[in-house]
Amino acid sequence: MIISTYIPQPPLSDFVEVFWLYEGFTQPVKERALPTGTVELVINLRDDRLQVFDRRNADHSFPGAMICGPHKAFHSSVPQRSWADA
Repeated sequence: MIISTYIPQPPLSDFVEVFWLYEGFTQPVKERALPTGTVELVINLRDDRLQVFDRRNADHSFPGAMICGPHKAFHSSVPQRSWADA
């Protein structure tokens, strides 16, 4: 399993707190994410699909990347084999 993080230098650090990469890990069928108040860019480096569920379990699919903004409630996702997040 690979977990890698990178903290960018200025001027990018004014806009990006951290880059992280997970690869080769096993996750549950669905992963619940709690609201954090952050905005995140999620890029699936392995497959060209991201699958997210709202709290009513409605399925929303996106091509390989998406931007997540602050949420009022949790959402669930189907973890893939490789994720990068910035």
